[in-house]
Amino acid sequence: MARTAVHLILLTVLLVFPAVLVGAAEGTKPVEIYDPPVLVTRVPPSYPSSAQARGEEGWVELQLMVGTDGKPYEVTVTDSMGMHEFPTAAVRAVKRWKYDAARMDGQALDASTRLRLSFSLEGGRGGVRPAFSRRFRNIKAHIESNDHAKALELLEQEKTSNLYEDVVLQVGWFLFYARWGTPEQQRIALTRASASDPDVSHVPLEFVQMIMLARFGTEIQTNHLGAALSTATVLNRLQEEGKVTLDANRMQSINRMANKIGAIKKDDSAFSVNGVVGEHANWTYSLLKDEMTFHVLEGELAELKLRCDRRYVGFRFVADSTFKIPESYGSCLLEVIGNPGTTFTLTQS
Repeated sequence: MARTAVHLILLTVLLVFPAVLVGAAEGTKPVEIYDPPVLVTRVPPSYPSSAQARGEEGWVELQLMVGTDGKPYEVTVTDSMGMHEFPTAAVRAVKRWKYDAARMDGQALDASTRLRLSFSLEGGRGGVRPAFSRRFRNIKAHIESNDHAKALELLEQEKTSNLYEDVVLQVGWFLFYARWGTPEQQRIALTRASASDPDVSHVPLEFVQMIMLARFGTEIQTNHLGAALSTATVLNRLQEEGKVTLDANRMQSINRMANKIGAIKKDDSAFSVNGVVGEHANWTYSLLKDEMTFHVLEGELAELKLRCDRRYVGFRFVADSTFKIPESYGSCLLEVIGNPGTTFTLTQS
């Protein structure tokens, strides 16, 4: 395995229902919200035998509709990593799932949902392939020599065979965007790296530490303050469990910033973040405050979904309006759905 080689490379680089309210020009009025579909029967996907025999891992992201009868239809693969057998297995399994249908005012309705399925081998592969390690070093060399075209070409054509390699590849994209991209692109790459190993079981914890530190920095830089607060919480937990070893000064710095974010969460100040709907027609954001206002710069938004601690709701987007989230919902992850490429500013207060 080539774990050590990639490890050294990374070490040098990463140190009740008063509903949601809308305040429009005419005044504040309730939004028509609905309760999205709830999964009740899950059939696990079959792990393709050929992939299992070769130690191949991957993941599949799906978008689907759930009918009033609770049955999925129009199951579509929006993104995937790994062998071509994984999307087929994922779609086949999800078509057999059963949901409680979405409801509005007690009436069942068709609604969309999206999910991600991982194909993970117990214990993981334990490292990357030597050939992948060589290619990654080549990519890094082109980035360091300012060869934008070649670095982009190699990144776009690179294929991964397990979750560890997918994390490393996303780090490659982070390095690329650190030189030629934006802080938001860097944040997305690091978020994808974290999503490829959410249970922290495939990648060495030193990697997790480095990725999470860099992610915390980009989340601060891009005003993803709710996400930064969550990242700080994870780092503190891993530190307490002895799984990461951050020095006292670094932890104090992280906690000072987390305390500042906590203060912003409680005060009456407002702050904004720029959003772009991605190629899969959505954009996600961890909310910090309970009021949000959107200003669409170009394009069109259609729907908002809130995945909160104690509520999961969806509602249609209303332009030039203020959305207020009941405190009873708890912390919320916002999903904005619209036309790909739509740009907007989200202001929280």
